[in-house]
Parts: sequence; C-alpha cells; structure tokens
Amino acid sequence: MTPTNVGSLDPRFMLARARMVIAREVLDAESCPATVGQIALHAHQRRAAARILTLLRAYGGALLADATGLGKTFVALAVADTLERILIIAPASLRDGWRRSAALAGIQASFVSLERLSRGIASPVRDPELVIVDEAHHLRNPRTKRYSAVAALCDRARVLLLSATPLQNRRNDLVAQLALFSAMTRFPRLMRSWRATSCAVARPTPRYTCPPFTDQNGSAYQMMTTCSMS
Repeated sequence: MTPTNVGSLDPRFMLARARMVIAREVLDAESCPATVGQIALHAHQRRAAARILTLLRAYGGALLADATGLGKTFVALAVADTLERILIIAPASLRDGWRRSAALAGIQASFVSLERLSRGIASPVRDPELVIVDEAHHLRNPRTKRYSAVAALCDRARVLLLSATPLQNRRNDLVAQLALFSAMTRFPRLMRSWRATSCAVARPTPRYTCPPFTDQNGSAYQMMTTCSMS
C-alpha cells in the first residue's frame, strides 16, 4: 500500500467525513418503517427520519438541510407519524402539496402559512406536540412578526426545520433558525454570546449546501450538523 500523504488531504473533506462517521455512531439507534401510509420511503429517507427522531428526543429539535428533490416532506411525515398534534408552518404556496402528502401518509396535521402568522392570524393549533417548519430560511430574521409568532408556537413543542438553503447570506441566518428549538430563545444573553462566537457555525457562504458523500453501499448522504446547548 502507498503511504497516505496527510498533508495532501483536504481538511474540509476530512472534517465533513468525521462528522458523517460521528453522526452514524450517535444517531443511528432509532429505526423507521419502510412505509408511511401509502408512501414508500427510500433508504436515505428512513435513515434521515430515524436520526431526526433521535435528535428530537435528545434536544427537542432538528434541522434537515437535504437538497431539493431528496424528499424532505416525506421524511418529515415519517417523523410526524410517531407524534400527535402536528402543526405544519410553511409559505401559503406549499399548502396544497402538504395536504396531499399528509393524506397519502394518513397523518392528521394542521397547516398555517407564514403569511397568516405575519398578519397576526392565530394558529389552528395552540399547543402542538410537533411543529414542522418548511422553507425555514424565511425565519432568518428574529425581528419580524412572523418569527415571533413561530417562536411562540415552538416554545414547548418539538421542532423540525426543513430547508435546502438554511444559510443564505450570513451565519446569523442559521443562528436564528436553530434558536427556534434551542434554549437561546429563553436566554437572550446566551444568544448574543453565541452570535459573537466565530466557531459556532460555519463561515458565511452564499447559497451554501453541504457536499454529498457516498457510503460503502453507494447511498448518497448529505452532511447533517447538529448544535445543542445546555
């Protein structure tokens, strides 16, 4: 065997690879059925749902940042199948798609649009057990009315954020979204401290998407990172 030249290895690739290995060891304890209602889940969707269930139980929330087309909606519904009082928050244009998918999955879920919350219209569910926020990058500004309304609904619920582009312009975009399920919403000084910590999240990269990796079975993965604070 030819000795590996450690200096030639891309440190970003090595870091991402290490995160993937850690994620497998820590998050693969849960299992997910192959079908939810009439929806047949692909292997990568079952793995994602199982890992999210682990995160919800451990930290109360998770962010799924798979690329468009990998089936984040079906993953979220597989997670929702294990809980009750489901509230879906998303742009109004996604309402019909979510209702069709929920019907196929056989899941009872309420829907409220970001636009209605922005106008001060109350959610149909006041005390949800699980809040699914689709297109979560629309909540990157904590000073908006919609953010305050969503944060109030997430206060005592488990939270699943979905976005293919959670980091749009600056790292605080991601901080604001993660704060919906972290303790930082209850401790503003802690949130300000984390914003000032350069190592808390990746350096800002416009339209950042995590690079895909392939395991020994040829299945595509996207890097999932998790932040938790005690």
